[in-house]
Amino acid sequence: KNSVPSSAISRIPGKADDDAYFIDFCLDEGAILVTNDKLRDHDFKNLLMASAQNQGKSEEEVNQAISAAKISKFARLDEVKKVAEKLEIKLNNSLPEVKKFREWKNNYRCEYTFAIGKFRPSPDFRVGSGPTPSPPSSEKPKSSTTKPNLSDHTVSELKSIASEQGLSGYSRLNKAELVALIDNKSKPKAESITPPHNQTSVSIADFLRMELQGGWIHLSVLSEKLVDHFGGGNARTIIRKNTGHSGALRNQLNNIFGDRIEFKGEGGAYHARLKSSSVSIWLESKLIDWTYTSRLGNELISTFGGTSARVIIRESTGITGKTLRKQLESLFAGRVETRGAGGAVEMRLIQPKSSGSEISKETAESHILDLFAIDSNDRFEGRDRNKITAFIKRVIRPIYNTDYRRRDWNWLKYQFKELTNTNLEDIFPIPTSLCDYIESRHNCLFAKFTSNTITIIVTNK
Repeated sequence: KNSVPSSAISRIPGKADDDAYFIDFCLDEGAILVTNDKLRDHDFKNLLMASAQNQGKSEEEVNQAISAAKISKFARLDEVKKVAEKLEIKLNNSLPEVKKFREWKNNYRCEYTFAIGKFRPSPDFRVGSGPTPSPPSSEKPKSSTTKPNLSDHTVSELKSIASEQGLSGYSRLNKAELVALIDNKSKPKAESITPPHNQTSVSIADFLRMELQGGWIHLSVLSEKLVDHFGGGNARTIIRKNTGHSGALRNQLNNIFGDRIEFKGEGGAYHARLKSSSVSIWLESKLIDWTYTSRLGNELISTFGGTSARVIIRESTGITGKTLRKQLESLFAGRVETRGAGGAVEMRLIQPKSSGSEISKETAESHILDLFAIDSNDRFEGRDRNKITAFIKRVIRPIYNTDYRRRDWNWLKYQFKELTNTNLEDIFPIPTSLCDYIESRHNCLFAKFTSNTITIIVTNK
């Protein structure tokens, strides 16, 4: 106990899952976990959660199903399968989140024992990748003597060699690219798609905002992107040096974005994203085409109230700037274009390029309703929808036989792409445009978009 400095000891809340804390820490730091715990319960729960969310289920639905099954920790795979059956999902072992956790567990978990009062780690343990202690001196010449036969090594061994040689940008390379990197015959792929570290003009906060606005992203993937873009060996160190925020990566992101960021998952499967505010969604709908910033500011004030468009954006999104133009450029980093000068500045969002598909809005909407499992009998069409009747139905909706269907927006985009080989956003650039189209065609369907989720309410005719 005296050999461990107090600064290296962390207290965990009494009722918290201590396993989740040290697993998350090791994933963030690339550290070795010394334990005889097989971590099966975390593996099984991660498999269930990732599979469920990939198939449109929310974290809350999964936790409710686990509670209903009266399971505190998953000890057997058949328990996971029972919960999966209740959720009506299929377990998917090939998901990136599942593979990521298992790869870490297999390469970074070291078993141990004590023999004659001395600590003895498993003699079979070999770290797979990441920052690790140097191997014994007898093994040091191995990487140089076997250099001509690098192809004989596994991917994990090649990453270990790259780490020993102080190389960077190797975490996402395949075997051939790793061999080329170590042999100095080519540069890692990451260098060809990211700007040189000394030429980057985007700030840490703006870079994180750009990545987190695109939807759920695994924290380990976010860390890799940050290191690839800005250089350095550790994402947390990069953030601390540039923003002054310290702690675990989740805590740093919380300090930077406050209540505008949300997380899901646990253990080695944490994801994060920025919440879409009503103001940012409204701005996206207005910037589909060229719009004068002066007119946009006046409409923003008229719609949301207040005396300053910049204050409205700052309070809603946390984005600051000396002008409205600067705020919009930060909010939609990399997606906005500008023309004009002075008081005649116009802006618009760069729309995704068309995939060349001839799929119509009507066909696309039909596929979406299929994904919501809405029966054809409930798709009563009424192109000349009576606005007064629709409003009355909204007001007295509780007395109707209503059926709520919810799907995650990112899940919908993925499934639509799988069905049609077309990007959903090529047809409906923003979620609200899809909701408006559904309501314009069906008397008995009401659609809304909140918290990155589309809800369709089916009512009687």
